[in-house]
Amino acid sequence: KLMELRFQLVTHPSYSPDLAPSDYHLFLNMKKWLVGRRFYSNEEMIAETNAF
Repeated sequence: KLMELRFQLVTHPSYSPDLAPSDYHLFLNMKKWLVGRRFYSNEEMIAETNAF
């Protein structure tokens, strides 16, 4: 069916360091820390992220 629809299968690596569990937990905590905050400039957002 895929060939009939001319879809191309793309392989992907079985492990991606972008999806490491340690990153998931780090960014989950950062998300909780930043919830409800509003940033009016990139500099303000970067400063708050660095403060984390």
